[in-house]
Amino acid sequence: MRSIINNKKSTRACTLRGCKSLLECKRSQAELITTVLLILVAIAAVWLVATFIINLVNNYLKPTDCFKTTGQLMINFEGDYTYYDSASKTLYLSITRGETEFNLTGISVIYGNGPSSNKVKIVEGNSSGDFWMSADNTLLVILPKTQVTKTYAVNATTLGADVTKVSIAPSLTNNIDCKETDSKSVSVR
Repeated sequence: MRSIINNKKSTRACTLRGCKSLLECKRSQAELITTVLLILVAIAAVWLVATFIINLVNNYLKPTDCFKTTGQLMINFEGDYTYYDSASKTLYLSITRGETEFNLTGISVIYGNGPSSNKVKIVEGNSSGDFWMSADNTLLVILPKTQVTKTYAVNATTLGADVTKVSIAPSLTNNIDCKETDSKSVSVR
């Protein structure tokens, strides 16, 4: 008797919701639960993918700081200090550093004439036979600090041709070499 009363109450409740029978009412509830569960699964999947991508991007960008160097290390033509001397086979290169602070440990200089090129890395400290400070022919090499211009001389005898183009790329701590920040054609004298 009790089950008949419960069944009548369920049927009455379903009729109030617009269902014609108890079975139809339960079926619509199952569809609703399935829809809610699918939405929750989709949200969880998007959350997992977003977390993975954000961590991947953060891990890729954090150690380099190369993005800070964009436009902050430039070849300077003011004062006529950047040119190639064909008699001495020496490239004179004036480099200006911008105002953004980053840990500059060296400057890669890529010089050439189109089909052939060489690369030398200017580092702070004693010079090698490949580069030196141009202003006073000193052997102590100093990298430019923020908003400072320094002029270097680069021995280009190994190229075997006149230098017509030069590019520079900063090197940061932990031996991180960034992409080129500037590239120019140079005059030959």
